[in-house]
Amino acid sequence: SSDGHYSYDHLITRAGVLSYRLRMMAKDGRYYYSPVVRVGKGSIEKINVYPTVVTTGVVNINSPQAVENIEVVSANGERVLLKNMNGQQGYFTLSIPTVTRGMYFIALSGQNWKQTERIIIQ
Repeated sequence: SSDGHYSYDHLITRAGVLSYRLRMMAKDGRYYYSPVVRVGKGSIEKINVYPTVVTTGVVNINSPQAVENIEVVSANGERVLLKNMNGQQGYFTLSIPTVTRGMYFIALSGQNWKQTERIIIQ
């Protein structure tokens, strides 16, 4: 529509989670893709982990899901942190221990789900 909003009804005939991504085309012919959105029974909202380039030793986490555990692993597979979060959700911070610069992975997990994000520690 002219105001930039639209709606679409999709009759789902099977159980489970569906993934959607929109292709949006500008008037000049360029197109862009939206982030993937998961919908349906059992869908999990994405947890935001930021910044992805860590300079202060602290990572912000905003989780609509109850987080049970967080594990930080180096690129060579060495665990540098394992923390029990006891179902914490919403906004919280995670202090990263002093480690060498490089790429690390933060694995967040809860009941029946797991999400892994990459960070760079400088």
